[in-house]
Amino acid sequence: MLAMIGPVQASPELDKYGKEVEKKVTLRYQAYVQSCPNNRPAYECSGLLIRGVGDPRGKHFNAWDPPRKGATHDTSFSYVRIGISFERLAYAYTNGYIVSPPGQEQPDQLQLQPTCFYPVDGASDKRSDKGCGAYEDKKDSSAPCVVSSDIVTGAKAWFEAHSPIDDKAYDKRCAFSLKGPDVTEAFMTALAVVERASEKTTVPNDFKVTSWTAETAGALPVEAFFYNDEDKLIGLPIAQFNQCRFKHVTGREVPILRRVVLLLNLEPFEHTIENVNPPLAEVYPALKDMAFEHGTLRAAVKSIAPRAEGLMAYNSFSYYSQDQTGVQRCSEVLSAAAG
Repeated sequence: MLAMIGPVQASPELDKYGKEVEKKVTLRYQAYVQSCPNNRPAYECSGLLIRGVGDPRGKHFNAWDPPRKGATHDTSFSYVRIGISFERLAYAYTNGYIVSPPGQEQPDQLQLQPTCFYPVDGASDKRSDKGCGAYEDKKDSSAPCVVSSDIVTGAKAWFEAHSPIDDKAYDKRCAFSLKGPDVTEAFMTALAVVERASEKTTVPNDFKVTSWTAETAGALPVEAFFYNDEDKLIGLPIAQFNQCRFKHVTGREVPILRRVVLLLNLEPFEHTIENVNPPLAEVYPALKDMAFEHGTLRAAVKSIAPRAEGLMAYNSFSYYSQDQTGVQRCSEVLSAAAG
């Protein structure tokens, strides 16, 4: 078993880039919007797409490879941002990676194509239509989610069909389609649902994008690898291996971020969320004229279901220079894992 690397000072270039990525990730996480400029869906400028991964050390796959089901299923991420209680990764993974938002990729990177979104995991690996369709033989119980020009109507329909939320009722959950002319309204409705639903379960949501191939995996717009701080002894060595392996395979050096989950009281959060309008234009100049509107979304969230009692799991992603691996240490990491 590969031991965790001790404190290592990152190169000045990686240190600078890591801090820039931390800022981008933090601003997107805190950007509470209901849509992006030109009536584009909120996930293009707000929130994070994260994917938990297993341990690839000594095995014949990379953390950023597509699922082994390949072309038969799209790939699952989780969508997280302020307002969504998000505590655990799928399968209780200790680490993973963050990708750039759809539409924000670099010219030489894969363009992510969202396909559908489950506010609570719907066991998409057992569904038709590449994970966005009916659950096995239960077609009548897992039709697509209702989308309406009035997002309150669509959100209420979801809760009427799925309340109380049973963590094991995967087969009955619907997916909001992220394709077609109604994608902005569909995702806005899904946001209203996932905010309230996430208070009532720790089951992650499921944001699906069209899968890539093993041959194109190196062009995936990986923004950073991360590990859970509470699982540092397990997650950090895997993240360090993934960072080194990614640099070795693709030539791109991306930082490792530390993910911390804070449990906050729901009520103070409700009073402060209205004031969270970060200066996204600092990292996305194209958004300089963006108006941060969220009144319709907040009204929908408040009206669709009773507020849960308890705490909200708030996520924080931070860059630490000592978590990174340099060129010499990467050679040691990869050699140890191969052995």
